[in-house]
Amino acid sequence: MKIIITAPSLDPSINVSGVSSVTSFIIDNNKNNKYIHIELGKRDNERRSIKWFIRILSSFWSFSYLSLTKRIDIIHFNYALSKPSIIRDTPFIFFARLIKCKMVMHFHGGEFLMHESPPKWINVCLKYIFSGNEVKIVLSDLEKEIIENKFKGNNLKVLSNCVDLQEAEELTKQTNHTKVIKILFLGRITLSKGIETIIEAIKIIKAKEIPIIFICAGKGPEEVYFIEQMSKILGSSFEYRGVLKGRDKVNVFKETDIFLLPSLFGEGLPMALLEAMSFGLVPIVTNDGSMKFVVANEMNGFIIGKGNYNELVRKIIELNQKRDKLLTLGNSAKKYIFQNFNPEDYIKKLNEFYE
Repeated sequence: MKIIITAPSLDPSINVSGVSSVTSFIIDNNKNNKYIHIELGKRDNERRSIKWFIRILSSFWSFSYLSLTKRIDIIHFNYALSKPSIIRDTPFIFFARLIKCKMVMHFHGGEFLMHESPPKWINVCLKYIFSGNEVKIVLSDLEKEIIENKFKGNNLKVLSNCVDLQEAEELTKQTNHTKVIKILFLGRITLSKGIETIIEAIKIIKAKEIPIIFICAGKGPEEVYFIEQMSKILGSSFEYRGVLKGRDKVNVFKETDIFLLPSLFGEGLPMALLEAMSFGLVPIVTNDGSMKFVVANEMNGFIIGKGNYNELVRKIIELNQKRDKLLTLGNSAKKYIFQNFNPEDYIKKLNEFYE
């Protein structure tokens, strides 16, 4: 089967994106289908200039040509419930419906998923998107319920994100009472990810003279600000690793103990969270998006209040002092991922949606 799949750039050096990570996973693991990637989405640090506009037009031309000439069997739309995605991607879906192309839509969180009263034009667009009989993939039962109630969504199917587990399976972590705790933030460096919460928490950790090493990997619009602030607070105990992939990404999961993602809004089910848990890192997250369906508070990680940096401080101190609990929660996180996020089951279910 030949499938158009839309997503931002799949090159992590150009774009750090959870949607791109999901798309790369699908392409790499679903070998029975041939995917044609159509790039939709702004690259990191890219201005909305003439060059950007030409690239979007080029994507629309390629998409239209392949669709009209019936050189593909199905279109796999990746779609975030955010303003840029709604403006950019809705015309593609309108066109595909107009020419009666077979589609599967795949939704990845976004600010308007949980928004209580989105603008009227957003509401109209999303009600149109969620109408129709196409299969519409969402990341959790909660998202399914919200979309059915808020946007009258039709034919919604739940398929949680998934990650490759081969490297993580080989790793066994041990309790170490003397090792300096290593904390990881990996992903898009933007305010919505709760970076201000992290900064304020680390200030307190430093003031209490609790030894930690903080590793940051990724890029984004607040990259310079975050690096400057964290370097100022921690000095040589802060490490910025840039964009990681392949062996470098595996190694950073192997060497770290705690994964932070205190997001304020816009999450779906982050791939970085699933990857970190699969390697036995203890996640400290908020209840944003579908994260609360993976992280069970005090069972395989911690859920803190949005913006509550004091609570974040308490959890870091607790894990630093109680190394047995650090290991127990980490092992529980890994076990949960291996029991519930099997890549073969994910691909099998996805292919059923294509049929």
